[in-house]
Amino acid sequence: MDIITGGLGQNLISIMHNLETDTTYKLEPGNPAVIALEALAAEDNLAGTGARNLLIASGLLQYDEPVILPEPQTKSVKVEHPVPDNPDTGSALRIFPNPANDYITIEYELQENGSLVTNSIDGKILFSIQLLKGKDQRIVPVQDLVPGNYMVSLFAGSKTVATVILTIH
Repeated sequence: MDIITGGLGQNLISIMHNLETDTTYKLEPGNPAVIALEALAAEDNLAGTGARNLLIASGLLQYDEPVILPEPQTKSVKVEHPVPDNPDTGSALRIFPNPANDYITIEYELQENGSLVTNSIDGKILFSIQLLKGKDQRIVPVQDLVPGNYMVSLFAGSKTVATVILTIH
């Protein structure tokens, strides 16, 4: 069952549609939409996050982000990030976290409009994103990708600017 369109996730889409199109539709304690959102908000997935956000925005849920503190006996370690030998490769495209599970942040810099293309290792294009020139970041969901390695390439026009291997757990 798909996280967003199946079961309770379909309720989330329906509720969001009603909120957008019907000015008399309101989320109030005890109504069926709020009960469905509360059930969905208990799930640890994308639809649950959307339901929690709707409940928070409507003032029906108080959410305090958990703060995870390090254990007292743990010490900090300085991490060195090696600089690539060729500054043109790697500086124009950065992907993190890598390896990833649910989403990645893509940081890029382009001198002209371009695109970001994600390929499977066998060369099949999985998705492409159009990018505007300049320096920017994009958050891309990757939870639908099967675990493995993927090639993410940044293009400016028809020229490949950089390629990074992305690992999905």
